[in-house]
Amino acid sequence: MTVSPGKFGEILKSCLLRDREGIPVSLTTPAVLAERITDLLSMVVLAVAGALIAGGREVLPVAAAGAAFCVLGMALVSSRRAFEATSRLLCRFRFFAARRDSLDTFRKTSADLLDAPSLLVTVPLGIVSWGAEALVLVAASRALGHDLAPWRAILAHSAGTIAGAVSMIPGGLGLTELTIGGILAADLGRSVAAAVTMVMRFATLWFAVAIGLSVLALQRVWRGGEPAGACDVGSLSEEESCRPSEGSGRSDRGGGGE
Repeated sequence: MTVSPGKFGEILKSCLLRDREGIPVSLTTPAVLAERITDLLSMVVLAVAGALIAGGREVLPVAAAGAAFCVLGMALVSSRRAFEATSRLLCRFRFFAARRDSLDTFRKTSADLLDAPSLLVTVPLGIVSWGAEALVLVAASRALGHDLAPWRAILAHSAGTIAGAVSMIPGGLGLTELTIGGILAADLGRSVAAAVTMVMRFATLWFAVAIGLSVLALQRVWRGGEPAGACDVGSLSEEESCRPSEGSGRSDRGGGGE
């Protein structure tokens, strides 16, 4: 699900937890949102640091777009009024209308995961994690006989990842590679930059996809052919089925379709 738009296909993880541990999806999906936002914040920090240290102010608009995306997401779950306005729009659709309480749980849990104390832990961890992944570019370039400065690798990797994430293109495919390759071309030349970029993407993105598919296939075999973690919206537990929340003005609470 890494190659889904914005990686939001990783909600599959919530379905797996629901099926294996009985944890309501509404309690675990906020972790997916929080992970995406903290990852993006980490990338913004790395991109700005790379631009200041290694040069490359042309990536600052990309970093600004990533920061704006994070601020909007955090404001949405932090502001009850903004989230309720969004919920009213979503609840025009039957699927969300049936899970109004779950939306409120989602907001509260997301806000807890994105508060200042949490960000002081998760963002530095993201910086270390994504910074280490960027060093794959350094290793690949040296394997091809070229010397790439670590901060140039971090600059290219963070800018490319932000561009892919904000665009919502599945996996950032195409745009991420073009951005990374375009930045590295000034240091390595176009052909070498393209080769290094592809090696990095296969060693990170596609390697993770291959592992995930293999694990899901094995789990399906272990479970006798039942699709692992199939997120069937019709099979949500009673805890996930959302009744109108208190104060919503509805008089049919507990009636009708149950």
